[in-house]
Amino acid sequence: MGLDEELWDILEDGVGDLVLDEEGAAIDRKKHSPEQKKLYKKHHKIRGSLVTAIPKAEYMKMSDKSTAKAMFASLCENYEGSKKVRKEKALMLVHQYELFKMKVFSKCTQDFKLWFLDFKY
Repeated sequence: MGLDEELWDILEDGVGDLVLDEEGAAIDRKKHSPEQKKLYKKHHKIRGSLVTAIPKAEYMKMSDKSTAKAMFASLCENYEGSKKVRKEKALMLVHQYELFKMKVFSKCTQDFKLWFLDFKY
């Protein structure tokens, strides 16, 4: 598995059994095994990448998030919307499609003229 895949897995799954404080720092890192220390370093690499990739205004909205997973989830929620919002957007697109669908026996030129009669420059 490549490094990118490992980082993506950590981003999606979280840091697992590492105990982090409210700032995302590991508590009592000296007691961690070498494997846990590697996981901690990868977690902070991901978190640092997220922080540098987003604008300051976005960072200020999610500065209370302690893990990279929580930050990513917050970004997804902001930009994709909740399930209810996505469902409403899909329903709106279907409705718009149905409004523009041509009538069964109408000609293209008739529909074309109707669309552009409503359009004003």
